[in-house]
Amino acid sequence: MDILAHGLWVSVGAQALTQHGQPVSTRGAIAWGIAPDLVAFTPLFGFLLLGVVDGNLTWAQFANPESLGHPSLNGHPIFPLTAVLYSLGHSAVVFAAVLAIACWWRRRPCWEMGGWGLHILLDIPTHTHDFYPTPFLWPLSDWTVNGISWTETWMLGLNYIAILMSWAWLATMSPRHPARGRQRPKDG
Repeated sequence: MDILAHGLWVSVGAQALTQHGQPVSTRGAIAWGIAPDLVAFTPLFGFLLLGVVDGNLTWAQFANPESLGHPSLNGHPIFPLTAVLYSLGHSAVVFAAVLAIACWWRRRPCWEMGGWGLHILLDIPTHTHDFYPTPFLWPLSDWTVNGISWTETWMLGLNYIAILMSWAWLATMSPRHPARGRQRPKDG
C-alpha cells in the first residue's frame, strides 16, 4: 500500500479510538504507521535519486513502483539493505516484541504504536510475491501472502473510496456531529 494511504488509514484508526474514549495522538500514530516504509525505502530512493542526478538512471525507472523490485543494479548493496530493513519493519513478530517492551517500559499501553501494526496488516493482502511481499512472520518464517497489488488502478480506487467512507462514518459518529448532539424536544 502507498505511504499516503497508510497515513490516512492510521489516522482513521486513531480518531476512532479517540472517539471511543481512548485518546491517541493522531500525529504519533501516523508517524508509527508510515515508519516501516520510510525506514525501508528512504535509503533506496536516496540512492536512486542520486543515480538520476548522476545520469546513471532515468525518471522512467520511477514510473512503476513494481519496477524497483527488479532493478538493473541488482548487485548494489543498497538492495539487500532495503530487503533487511523491509523485513524488520514489516514483521508482526518484531512489532509485537517492540510493542511489548515499549508498553512494559512505559507501564501503559502505547496506542500510537498500533499504527505500525495496522501498516503490517494492510500490507499483507496488498502486496504480491512480485513486489516486496510482506514478511509478517519474519524471522520465524519466510512465508508470505500473494495478495492483490496495491498498484492496480481498481485497487487504488477502492482503497481511497474505503478511506473516504471511513472518514464519513467517523464524522457521523463524532459527538460534535449535529445529529448526535441534538435532543428531542419534550412534548408539552
